[in-house]
Amino acid sequence: MSEVPGNITHSKNNETINTFVGILSELLFVLLPLLVLAFVSVHKGDTLWQFISAREISFAAAILFGQTVVKFVSGISVSGENIWERIALVVSLLIVLGLVPSMIILALIMTSNNPGSWLVWTQLFFFLLSVCIFFVLGGVGHIALKRGSSVQK
Repeated sequence: MSEVPGNITHSKNNETINTFVGILSELLFVLLPLLVLAFVSVHKGDTLWQFISAREISFAAAILFGQTVVKFVSGISVSGENIWERIALVVSLLIVLGLVPSMIILALIMTSNNPGSWLVWTQLFFFLLSVCIFFVLGGVGHIALKRGSSVQK
């Protein structure tokens, strides 16, 4: 199918859908071990609280924050934009406010026999935050990568 010239709305919608699908496909491979963990937890008769207390939740959050940095920087680096100060700020925020806290929470969960509820809720918060940020900044990087690769052709 050929695209109708001048149909910017249709092109933007396709780009948004393709970006969402691309980011979702990457996210599914991070969530796959958690899905296996959920099945094992159900099989063992664990409670939901025991599942969300598992250190793998923090591990997944750390992976997603790291993947976000890689995706964002990769995309912006090929985009040709000369906004290194903004990129440095975003990467610094991701590391300082996302990756490092999720790694600290992971360490605390791993060293605790019975993690407190505040720690479990914080772990869950950082996991959900990492998913949201991965969609937003990973999506920005994904779009920039696609645009950058099409400009270079």
